[in-house]
Amino acid sequence: MRGLAVPVVLIAAVTTWGCGKVPGRAGQAVTPAATAAPTKLTPADVRLVVAVRDKSLTRTEEAVAAAERDGGDVMTRVQELSAAERDAALALGFDYRRYAVARDEVSRLLTRQRRRDDAQLLSLELSRARDDLATQREAVRDPANRQFIEAQLASVERQLAELERESVLPPAEAEALAVVRGVRAELAELQGRQEQLQRRVKALLARTQAGSGAAAAR
Repeated sequence: MRGLAVPVVLIAAVTTWGCGKVPGRAGQAVTPAATAAPTKLTPADVRLVVAVRDKSLTRTEEAVAAAERDGGDVMTRVQELSAAERDAALALGFDYRRYAVARDEVSRLLTRQRRRDDAQLLSLELSRARDDLATQREAVRDPANRQFIEAQLASVERQLAELERESVLPPAEAEALAVVRGVRAELAELQGRQEQLQRRVKALLARTQAGSGAAAAR
């Protein structure tokens, strides 16, 4: 859907700065922040991005609803992502540059968190494999088979040690991840709204194309 102005809600890209009240679903007070790019992600940054994203989605939902009700070209009714977010930030009294920097940082941190979650699952599987191999080693009497199992066991141990080393985060990043984890539910809700919007816009485009084809056939 190139060129279609539906805001793409990346679950990873939501943060907050702010002043005043967060409207709509975000409904939380956000304290003012300077307009310079943030050097450290704060809870206020995260709440602000949620607020801006929420407002941009709300406006897009209203535009899509109008297109569904009144007809017309959905392409002219729905803003592009960056424009919708910029307008939402401006309407809320926030600096768009700060929002964009914080949004991208949240996106990066959520990607990191997903990788950590995957690594934890892999670590659990490897731990079970290690225990199974250790049990097999104790039961095996054939030297060749025992040597093979010990080689597998050593490989699993190395992988577990590597995962353990990678799980250790610098204190600043660990703190920032904790901040982002606090809004994962809100991010999931925003993602769900975005996916619903995409389905609605696709349906509108299909309806418009079908109408154009019928008119051309007459």
